[in-house]
Amino acid sequence: MHMKLRNTRNAISCFITLLLIISSTGAGVSAGPQARPARITALKVSTLDSENARLSLSDDLFAGQQGNAPVRAGTGAANYPEHHLMVLVEVTGSAGSKVELRATEGRRLVWSKVSQTFYEKGGADREDIMNPRMYVIFFIEGERCETLKLTARVVGQRRPSSMSRTIEFSCGE
Repeated sequence: MHMKLRNTRNAISCFITLLLIISSTGAGVSAGPQARPARITALKVSTLDSENARLSLSDDLFAGQQGNAPVRAGTGAANYPEHHLMVLVEVTGSAGSKVELRATEGRRLVWSKVSQTFYEKGGADREDIMNPRMYVIFFIEGERCETLKLTARVVGQRRPSSMSRTIEFSCGE
């Protein structure tokens, strides 16, 4: 069915009226469910140790800890302060986020890296579909005898989510 309008003025007024109706009712094209902003939900830190020519990964240094107090990591030795760290950052929300991890000793930046998250399928329940959990793994090499502050933050958001952990390393004689 074709409908002819007699003049352009009627055509323009009909077009504007149609646009107003669509915008006021929200009947426009939808991009699907709104993506939630990504937020950091966990920051787990483990030390990488070698004993008897075997590598081992410690449990999360912050497991069972209340609050954000510093944690002591190993006694080390002045001749061999082995404190390589594995850091796992868990991000919930928007897929494809980037996470920056910064390590500082006092005010001095000693390590920094930005990495893309990868998706770990957690299950098929509604919570995993609506808020997928993604992870980033960082490996920090180095000999540490100072207090180290790790700060992870989601990059590229208006309100970036962040989380910090502080580790006190000691090197004995």
